[in-house]
Amino acid sequence: MHWPWRFHLSGLKLDDTVLLPAYLCHEVLRPFLGKTKVRFYGIKPDLAVDPQEINEIAVKNKVRMMIIINYFGFLEPRRKEIRQICSDRGIILMEDCAHSLLTEGSGEIGDISVYSFRKIFPVPDGAD
Repeated sequence: MHWPWRFHLSGLKLDDTVLLPAYLCHEVLRPFLGKTKVRFYGIKPDLAVDPQEINEIAVKNKVRMMIIINYFGFLEPRRKEIRQICSDRGIILMEDCAHSLLTEGSGEIGDISVYSFRKIFPVPDGAD
């Protein structure tokens, strides 16, 4: 997965911070390394995000983008609250829908939504 065009579209700079969940695959992290600051936020045992933690991090850092992941086909349960925080603070919200392509409502909350067809469909390189 290679996303150089997203940096151009989002206007991310070296001193901007991208918020990523602490539980993710390296492919999600790779496009940001060396191109921006990366800050991780916690994931609860049920894989949900704490909006209060997101707000606290956003207050203390120059956060320009945040990624939420819809794990294992389930939509992030606090996504509307997270969407509001991002909207209020001018943070670009990217929704990773690699596991939720076929879930109703998937991709509706993010400014940018990404999917991985190889996770669902039998395409070259297979479904992992």
